[in-house]
Amino acid sequence: MEKSGKQCRFPVWLARHHEWRSLDAFSLHVNKRRHSLKLSNQTAPAAAVGRDNRLAEAGAGDSHATCHQVEQEGPLQSRIVAHVKAGW
Repeated sequence: MEKSGKQCRFPVWLARHHEWRSLDAFSLHVNKRRHSLKLSNQTAPAAAVGRDNRLAEAGAGDSHATCHQVEQEGPLQSRIVAHVKAGW
């Protein structure tokens, strides 16, 4: 990742509410500095958890996105390149 003095941040309109929830059990938490967010799926199937519970401990169904580059930003829509980590 290139460093250019200005840190990449998700749009203000997304971070206005730090916690977003959908009706189908997804939640999105925006970091207070707006440079990362966490997407959680609260409906991850119990069968996906191995015998040693590694997925349960790692937060099965969770993903973490870090802002890499803002390509286009507007008042209602933005295009952002993000680095996403999922699972363990």
